[in-house]
Amino acid sequence: LGEQQAHKTADYLRGQAVDALFVSSMRRARATVKPIGAVLGLEAVPLDEIREVDFGDWTGFHWNEIEPRFGVSAFAW
Repeated sequence: LGEQQAHKTADYLRGQAVDALFVSSMRRARATVKPIGAVLGLEAVPLDEIREVDFGDWTGFHWNEIEPRFGVSAFAW
């Protein structure tokens, strides 16, 4: 699904004036942006500063759901 979305995004951006393309340094993110960069004629610049955070067991939960499930406040973290 992610690959399909990346190709649709590339089609949507085709012909648009884009100066630069930045991407998380995560391998998955770099692979996702490839078709977009190809259409725009840009090499994506990976940046650690925009790298996603892996929340482990907390992933997919709203912060308000963490404390009841795991006994710790995500807000305190």
